[in-house]
Amino acid sequence: MSYQGGGYKPAPGPYGSGPSPTSPVPSFFDEVSSIQDMIKLVQDNITRIDELHSRSLGTFSEDEATKRQLESLTENTRNVLVQTKDKIRKLEALNLGLPPHTSDLAVRRAQTANLRQRFLETLQKYQNIEYQNRQKYRARMERQYKIVKPQATQEEIDAALDNDESGQFFAQSLLNSTRYGAAKDALREVQERHDDIKKIEKTISELVNLFQEMQMLVEAQDAPIATIEEHAVQVTKDMESGVQHVEKALESAKGARKKKWICLCICILILIIVAVVVYLYFFKDKIGGGGGNNNSQSNSNTSITPKSNSTSSP
Repeated sequence: MSYQGGGYKPAPGPYGSGPSPTSPVPSFFDEVSSIQDMIKLVQDNITRIDELHSRSLGTFSEDEATKRQLESLTENTRNVLVQTKDKIRKLEALNLGLPPHTSDLAVRRAQTANLRQRFLETLQKYQNIEYQNRQKYRARMERQYKIVKPQATQEEIDAALDNDESGQFFAQSLLNSTRYGAAKDALREVQERHDDIKKIEKTISELVNLFQEMQMLVEAQDAPIATIEEHAVQVTKDMESGVQHVEKALESAKGARKKKWICLCICILILIIVAVVVYLYFFKDKIGGGGGNNNSQSNSNTSITPKSNSTSSP
């Protein structure tokens, strides 16, 4: 991690300055790690910028070395913020370009969303710190103005501080001041602090623009992602519905086969019953008829035998 030409230069990776759309998960995490380092660098710079503002406010006349250091650090931080924003936008675009069935897509989206949230929080923190320092510089200018013009009202002070020609405004008040020495020193500091406030206001304006760009990016990315998620949910519902239809079809087929087997068993049972009835109807008569002839012959023999006996008796 280093600064070159006032900007952040990440270490080159296997895919150059950013991950390839078809890069493996480790390469994606390398890019995520690079962005995390950049966000951490910005956070450290914000702390240092706040310290330099406090040092500047602690002196009556602004130190030139502190001023140059603050300007350089502010410019470097601005460059890193822009580069970080661009990297996050590239990751978002790469995620949208991947097919919905990509195995690591959920991991990519979660990591990118986390980076985006951390970046927005860092922007908000930087903006709050710059706003607080602006108020401190303004309060310092109010005190210096009262040195030049002790009887000035708050409305008059606000009008002087909000005027871009505040230096001339203070110079005019200086001519009417009875405390010329102190007023002259106060005028010089007011002019310096007014320049500092203008620089802070420029930084705040840039941070607001960055924040709005990221918010617009979130809204622009959320719409396609929501569409993809809705499509995925619909596909899941369709698959579940298809599975239910298949299960019902299998149950219906199983029920149909069961009914066929039942019908077959009933038919076989009917055939067996018909066969038994036919058998009993035809063969029972034959068996019964044969038994009747035997009985009649036996009775005939019995009636003849006594008649023979009566003839032979004396």
